[in-house]
Amino acid sequence: MRLKFRYSLFTTLGILLHFIALAGIGYWVYRSTSGSYTTAWYITIAICLSLLLLFSLPRMVKVNNSQIVIKCLVECRVIKLRDIKSIHKVSPRAIRPSIPIPMCCAFWSAVGQFYVVKRHKIARLYVTESRYLIEIETINGELYYISCPERDKLLSVVNHVD
Repeated sequence: MRLKFRYSLFTTLGILLHFIALAGIGYWVYRSTSGSYTTAWYITIAICLSLLLLFSLPRMVKVNNSQIVIKCLVECRVIKLRDIKSIHKVSPRAIRPSIPIPMCCAFWSAVGQFYVVKRHKIARLYVTESRYLIEIETINGELYYISCPERDKLLSVVNHVD
């Protein structure tokens, strides 16, 4: 079963503002340095940051008889069903006081590794909408948060397989 991620308005506007800000700063650097090598450095860094943002956004959750697969453009996270200790719905307040770990998170969506203050654990977040959260805890103590608009369907399939 395949379940696609939906992007919230906050995520979409954040990405759009990111690109507008990078283009504006690039134009300012070009005008202030008269097109010197500084402009080329800036364009390279801006392209790298933009690609990091786009590659880290989750695309789809796939569930089969033995595993849950979370697919991003570059990364593919596999969680085996036999390793799942608990899986259930949570409210957005569950991850509200979380601290992003530097260099391990995307920009305007909660994707990456975060320190969740309430649980005192480091969690991997694949969240594009905060309304439809699912918490997955494995027997190894790893913690995952996934946003899935069809979370009841996902939970029924996972619980039916067990």
